[in-house]
Amino acid sequence: MYYVDKTASVAGLIRDMMHGHQLVTAPHGFGKSLMMSAVDAFLNIDYRGNIWFDRLDISEEHDLDIHRNAYPVVSMDLSRVDPEDIEGSMPILVSELFLEHGCVPGPEHTLIDLCRMKSEPDGSRVFVLIDNYDRPIVDAVDEETRKKNSVFINRFLHGIVGSDFPVSVLLSGIMRMDGDFLDVFDVQYLHEPLRSRSLGFTREDI
Repeated sequence: MYYVDKTASVAGLIRDMMHGHQLVTAPHGFGKSLMMSAVDAFLNIDYRGNIWFDRLDISEEHDLDIHRNAYPVVSMDLSRVDPEDIEGSMPILVSELFLEHGCVPGPEHTLIDLCRMKSEPDGSRVFVLIDNYDRPIVDAVDEETRKKNSVFINRFLHGIVGSDFPVSVLLSGIMRMDGDFLDVFDVQYLHEPLRSRSLGFTREDI
Protein backbone atom coordinates (compact mmCIF):
# COMPACT_ATOMS: atom_id res chain seq x y z
CA MET A 1 0.00 0.00 0.00
CA TYR A 2 1.27 3.46 -0.94
CA TYR A 3 0.38 6.87 0.45
CA VAL A 4 1.07 10.06 -1.52
CA ASP A 5 1.15 13.10 0.75
CA LYS A 6 -1.05 15.84 -0.76
CA THR A 7 -1.57 17.71 2.50
CA ALA A 8 0.47 20.70 1.31
CA SER A 9 -2.36 21.38 -1.14
CA VAL A 10 -4.88 21.07 1.69
CA ALA A 11 -2.82 23.64 3.61
CA GLY A 12 -3.18 26.09 0.75
CA LEU A 13 -6.93 25.55 0.61
CA ILE A 14 -7.28 26.10 4.36
CA ARG A 15 -5.40 29.39 4.06
CA ASP A 16 -7.79 30.44 1.32
CA MET A 17 -10.76 29.51 3.53
CA MET A 18 -9.54 31.87 6.22
CA HIS A 19 -10.09 34.75 3.81
CA GLY A 20 -13.27 33.76 2.00
CA HIS A 21 -15.65 31.12 0.70
CA GLN A 22 -14.23 28.48 -1.66
CA LEU A 23 -15.65 26.35 -4.46
CA VAL A 24 -13.54 23.46 -5.74
CA THR A 25 -14.58 21.86 -9.02
CA ALA A 26 -13.17 18.76 -10.68
CA PRO A 27 -14.47 15.70 -12.55
CA HIS A 28 -15.53 12.56 -10.70
CA GLY A 29 -12.61 10.61 -9.25
CA PHE A 30 -10.27 13.57 -8.62
CA GLY A 31 -10.31 13.11 -4.85
CA LYS A 32 -12.63 15.97 -3.88
CA SER A 33 -14.40 14.01 -1.14
CA LEU A 34 -11.09 12.89 0.34
CA MET A 35 -9.96 16.51 0.29
CA MET A 36 -13.12 17.56 2.17
CA SER A 37 -12.46 14.85 4.77
CA ALA A 38 -8.90 16.09 5.22
CA VAL A 39 -10.07 19.68 5.74
CA ASP A 40 -12.62 18.46 8.29
CA ALA A 41 -10.00 16.39 10.10
CA PHE A 42 -7.60 19.34 10.30
CA LEU A 43 -10.04 22.05 11.40
CA ASN A 44 -12.68 20.23 13.44
CA ILE A 45 -12.46 20.93 17.16
CA ASP A 46 -14.16 17.58 17.85
CA TYR A 47 -10.93 15.87 16.77
CA ARG A 48 -8.63 17.91 19.00
CA GLY A 49 -5.58 15.99 20.20
CA ASN A 50 -5.25 13.67 17.20
CA ILE A 51 -1.91 12.89 15.57
CA TRP A 52 -3.25 12.22 12.08
CA PHE A 53 -1.18 14.95 10.41
CA ASP A 54 2.03 14.50 12.34
CA ARG A 55 5.04 14.03 10.00
CA LEU A 56 2.95 14.95 6.96
CA ASP A 57 3.77 18.00 4.84
CA ILE A 58 1.03 20.10 6.41
CA SER A 59 2.66 19.72 9.83
CA GLU A 60 5.54 21.86 8.52
CA GLU A 61 3.13 24.72 7.72
CA HIS A 62 3.46 26.27 11.17
CA ASP A 63 1.31 29.29 10.40
CA LEU A 64 -1.62 26.84 10.47
CA ASP A 65 -0.85 25.50 13.94
CA ILE A 66 -3.34 27.88 15.58
CA HIS A 67 -6.09 26.62 13.27
CA ARG A 68 -5.57 22.92 13.83
CA ASN A 69 -8.70 21.41 15.42
CA ALA A 70 -9.80 24.86 16.57
CA TYR A 71 -13.23 25.32 14.98
CA PRO A 72 -16.71 23.85 14.86
CA VAL A 73 -17.22 22.16 11.50
CA VAL A 74 -20.49 21.11 9.89
CA SER A 75 -20.14 18.71 6.96
CA MET A 76 -22.85 17.51 4.61
CA ASP A 77 -23.00 15.60 1.35
CA LEU A 78 -25.74 16.59 -1.08
CA SER A 79 -25.43 13.28 -2.93
CA ARG A 80 -27.66 12.03 -0.09
CA VAL A 81 -30.47 14.34 -1.22
CA ASP A 82 -33.17 12.91 -3.48
CA PRO A 83 -32.96 15.00 -6.69
CA GLU A 84 -36.62 14.25 -7.39
CA ASP A 85 -37.72 15.54 -3.97
CA ILE A 86 -35.13 18.04 -2.80
CA GLU A 87 -37.64 20.01 -0.73
CA GLY A 88 -38.66 16.89 1.17
CA SER A 89 -35.27 15.21 1.55
CA MET A 90 -33.13 18.21 2.49
CA PRO A 91 -34.89 18.74 5.86
CA ILE A 92 -34.33 15.07 6.66
CA LEU A 93 -30.60 15.44 5.96
CA VAL A 94 -30.44 18.59 8.11
CA SER A 95 -32.28 16.83 10.97
CA GLU A 96 -29.73 14.02 10.82
CA LEU A 97 -26.95 16.63 11.08
CA PHE A 98 -28.55 18.08 14.20
CA LEU A 99 -28.52 14.65 15.83
CA GLU A 100 -24.93 13.99 14.75
CA HIS A 101 -23.93 17.19 16.55
CA GLY A 102 -25.85 16.36 19.69
CA CYS A 103 -28.59 18.90 19.02
CA VAL A 104 -32.34 18.33 18.97
CA PRO A 105 -33.88 19.46 15.68
CA GLY A 106 -37.13 21.39 15.68
CA PRO A 107 -39.69 21.18 12.88
CA GLU A 108 -38.52 24.46 11.34
CA HIS A 109 -34.79 24.23 12.11
CA THR A 110 -32.38 24.86 9.24
CA LEU A 111 -28.69 24.35 8.63
CA ILE A 112 -28.19 28.01 9.54
CA ASP A 113 -29.76 27.34 12.95
CA LEU A 114 -27.36 24.46 13.55
CA CYS A 115 -24.36 26.55 12.55
CA ARG A 116 -25.49 29.36 14.83
CA MET A 117 -25.73 26.89 17.72
CA LYS A 118 -22.18 25.71 16.97
CA SER A 119 -20.94 29.30 16.86
CA GLU A 120 -22.44 30.26 20.20
CA PRO A 121 -21.64 31.22 22.91
CA ASP A 122 -18.19 32.59 22.03
CA GLY A 123 -18.85 33.60 18.43
CA SER A 124 -16.51 31.00 16.92
CA ARG A 125 -16.16 30.88 13.17
CA VAL A 126 -18.03 27.88 11.78
CA PHE A 127 -16.71 26.02 8.76
CA VAL A 128 -19.40 24.54 6.54
CA LEU A 129 -18.20 21.82 4.16
CA ILE A 130 -20.68 20.79 1.46
CA ASP A 131 -19.56 17.92 -0.76
CA ASN A 132 -21.29 17.23 -4.09
CA TYR A 133 -23.15 20.52 -3.81
CA ASP A 134 -24.33 20.25 -7.42
CA ARG A 135 -25.38 16.57 -7.38
CA PRO A 136 -29.14 17.28 -7.07
CA ILE A 137 -28.83 19.23 -10.32
CA VAL A 138 -26.58 16.80 -12.16
CA ASP A 139 -28.74 13.80 -11.22
CA ALA A 140 -32.11 15.41 -12.02
CA VAL A 141 -34.05 13.48 -14.65
CA ASP A 142 -35.30 16.45 -16.68
CA GLU A 143 -34.65 20.11 -17.32
CA GLU A 144 -37.57 21.33 -15.25
CA THR A 145 -36.31 19.47 -12.18
CA ARG A 146 -32.76 20.72 -12.77
CA LYS A 147 -33.97 24.31 -12.82
CA LYS A 148 -36.09 23.81 -9.69
CA ASN A 149 -33.17 22.21 -7.83
CA SER A 150 -30.81 24.94 -9.00
CA VAL A 151 -33.11 27.61 -7.55
CA PHE A 152 -33.41 25.66 -4.30
CA ILE A 153 -29.65 25.25 -3.87
CA ASN A 154 -29.02 28.89 -4.77
CA ARG A 155 -31.45 29.95 -2.05
CA PHE A 156 -30.01 27.43 0.42
CA LEU A 157 -26.41 28.55 -0.09
CA HIS A 158 -27.27 32.24 -0.24
CA GLY A 159 -28.73 31.93 3.26
CA ILE A 160 -25.55 30.34 4.61
CA VAL A 161 -23.07 32.83 3.15
CA GLY A 162 -25.29 35.68 4.33
CA SER A 163 -25.39 34.46 7.93
CA ASP A 164 -25.16 36.92 10.84
CA PHE A 165 -22.32 34.98 12.50
CA PRO A 166 -18.77 34.15 11.29
CA VAL A 167 -18.89 31.39 8.69
CA SER A 168 -16.63 30.05 5.96
CA VAL A 169 -18.06 27.75 3.30
CA LEU A 170 -16.24 25.16 1.21
CA LEU A 171 -18.15 23.59 -1.69
CA SER A 172 -17.03 20.77 -3.93
CA GLY A 173 -18.65 19.60 -7.13
CA ILE A 174 -18.08 18.94 -10.79
CA MET A 175 -19.29 22.30 -12.11
CA ARG A 176 -19.66 25.98 -11.32
CA MET A 177 -23.37 26.56 -10.89
CA ASP A 178 -24.96 29.81 -12.02
CA GLY A 179 -26.05 32.15 -9.24
CA ASP A 180 -25.29 35.61 -7.94
CA PHE A 181 -24.26 34.16 -4.56
CA LEU A 182 -21.26 32.49 -6.21
CA ASP A 183 -19.71 35.90 -6.77
CA VAL A 184 -18.47 35.67 -3.16
CA PHE A 185 -16.72 32.34 -3.84
CA ASP A 186 -13.16 31.87 -5.01
CA VAL A 187 -13.52 29.15 -7.64
CA GLN A 188 -10.69 26.64 -7.98
CA TYR A 189 -10.79 24.42 -11.06
CA LEU A 190 -8.71 21.37 -10.21
CA HIS A 191 -8.84 20.02 -13.76
CA GLU A 192 -6.70 22.93 -14.96
CA PRO A 193 -3.04 21.95 -15.59
CA LEU A 194 -1.60 24.10 -12.80
CA ARG A 195 -4.01 22.69 -10.21
CA SER A 196 -4.49 19.12 -11.41
CA ARG A 197 -1.61 17.81 -9.27
CA SER A 198 -3.29 18.98 -6.06
CA LEU A 199 -5.23 15.75 -5.52
CA GLY A 200 -5.12 12.16 -6.69
CA PHE A 201 -2.10 10.44 -8.27
CA THR A 202 0.12 11.78 -11.01
CA ARG A 203 2.45 9.73 -13.20
CA GLU A 204 5.38 11.03 -11.14
CA ASP A 205 3.67 9.88 -7.92
CA ILE A 206 3.31 6.38 -9.27
